[in-house]
Amino acid sequence: MIGGMEHRDLTDLLILQERDMQIVKLQRSLKAIPEQRTQLMQRAKDREKALLAARKAAQEHELSIKQIELEVKSKEALLAKLKIQQMETRKNDEYLAFASQIDTTASLIGDLETQQLELMERQPALQEAEQAARQRFEAARTSLKEQLAKFDAASERDGALVKQLLEERKALRAKVEPELLATYESIGKSRGLPVVIELPDDGVCPGCNMQVTEDVRGKVLIKLEVERCPNCGRILR
Repeated sequence: MIGGMEHRDLTDLLILQERDMQIVKLQRSLKAIPEQRTQLMQRAKDREKALLAARKAAQEHELSIKQIELEVKSKEALLAKLKIQQMETRKNDEYLAFASQIDTTASLIGDLETQQLELMERQPALQEAEQAARQRFEAARTSLKEQLAKFDAASERDGALVKQLLEERKALRAKVEPELLATYESIGKSRGLPVVIELPDDGVCPGCNMQVTEDVRGKVLIKLEVERCPNCGRILR
């Protein structure tokens, strides 16, 4: 800041601005909570969907293995029956027919067992995927529970603090000269906070990054009256 003591009219205004910046920060934080809450809940839902999909894939895979196992048993029973019938027949053509059926059935059993083995080799990976999905879901659910509790606490705490600061603001506004207060609030609406800013020694206004004139710098230094940036209108100190 250029110079020493503040202009007497800016002291109360700076306190008011500090309260306003606290209020804006808290209100912005409170406003963001619903969206953050929605995002967390959606993340938990996505993790749950992923878990259900992984579980379904593992279950369907296991069912395929069992179905093949049942089919193998059925074919093995048929094979045993064909062999008995072949042994009992007295006709050569029937014997040869049974032999052909036996070979076909044995071949089918071999193919089914190969399929079953391939499915069983892939089963651990699916089980691991399901376990990983379950862990991610449980972590998301735990995080959701914790974050929702924090959001509830923050909403209650910060909401109460905003009310307190707004009450303090009423008293602070009454201490500021009306014309200066009107200027402050007008700039605040159009430019945003902070309105009262510190002019550095290089004379570049932090609000608009524009160089002020030597005349303006001198007036800010002397502090005989409230001076504003000729470029952005902010109050300089």
